[in-house]
Amino acid sequence: MTEHEFLSQLDTWLHAPAMPVPRQLGADAHTPLVSSAILVGSKAGLALANAKALKAATDDEAKFNIFKNDYACACSTILDIARQKAGYNPTKPDDPKGKEKFLDYLNRVQKAPFFTLTYAERETIKSESRNYDELINAIADTFQGLVEENKKAVVSALSGLAKVAANSESTKQTKDLFVQNVISASNQYSVYLYTCHVDMESATKKGVKEKQSLFEVSTTKLDFKKSLWPTAARKVYDITVLAIDDWLDDNTTVAESNNFKLCLTERA
Repeated sequence: MTEHEFLSQLDTWLHAPAMPVPRQLGADAHTPLVSSAILVGSKAGLALANAKALKAATDDEAKFNIFKNDYACACSTILDIARQKAGYNPTKPDDPKGKEKFLDYLNRVQKAPFFTLTYAERETIKSESRNYDELINAIADTFQGLVEENKKAVVSALSGLAKVAANSESTKQTKDLFVQNVISASNQYSVYLYTCHVDMESATKKGVKEKQSLFEVSTTKLDFKKSLWPTAARKVYDITVLAIDDWLDDNTTVAESNNFKLCLTERA
């Protein structure tokens, strides 16, 4: 791709209109979609230090130079542009059109000329085991790009839903459980987006409690094209800048009530 072709694609992406959200159909239209954002990788500490320096800078040119050389901030800003265009707000989990807005957001992110789509996969796991812990660990193991301590947050979220299903005599839980946003900062900067849909059912038949579960985990991995960023940084900077620490906050749902109990909040 020539520089001219890249800049043309960039202008098209940056100025794409916000698309109207299609009418939502389905019985789970008002299911809360809980989100979490984490920063991982060997350069995560550097990214957070750069965010602090970015906010402390008083000279616009100095601020731009920090932004231009901070690939984590580049990723968080690009993701935020796509999020705002889609109207998706992770801090409002009860938005009845949240799922459609998220799908629009995901589509916009994948079209961003800064990223190479490394893979997009969906894994389905079915279980009739009475032991939810085994299933929960199996689901957590599908989350690539997460260090071990961050998997604990995934396990905690899944456990919350499992308890709801298991503690009722006859209940069915169907949820678009959560979105996990990951920026991995190392020699290669990458974005991982995970979504998890779950059907859990627990019923007592003839005095025996039976449990059935179906999880669908979708994974999208995007690698950031560092070589293209110097050419694009000014165009993006002139539109908006979102520091990595603000991205973490803006994409993490905070549980304020018992309407939903599945919130991932741990950070690397």
